[in-house]
Amino acid sequence: MANAADAEAKSPLSPMATLDSLTVSDIPAAHKDGIPRPSSQPAGLHRLNDLGRLNTRVRAQSAVARNCVAASSA
Repeated sequence: MANAADAEAKSPLSPMATLDSLTVSDIPAAHKDGIPRPSSQPAGLHRLNDLGRLNTRVRAQSAVARNCVAASSA
């Protein structure tokens, strides 16, 4: 019992590592590297936030450009 407790204390259970291993458990070894892991998903969400900020900047620049075109037409 003490050995099991010591092993668990040294290597805590990681939910993300468990999900990653379950994701590819039934996939042939040759194809496992091509499967996205759940642990990589938060990084993808961060990139989505970057895209949202870029969209906000593009909208602001579009408004400025429209105002400049309207001002030069008048």
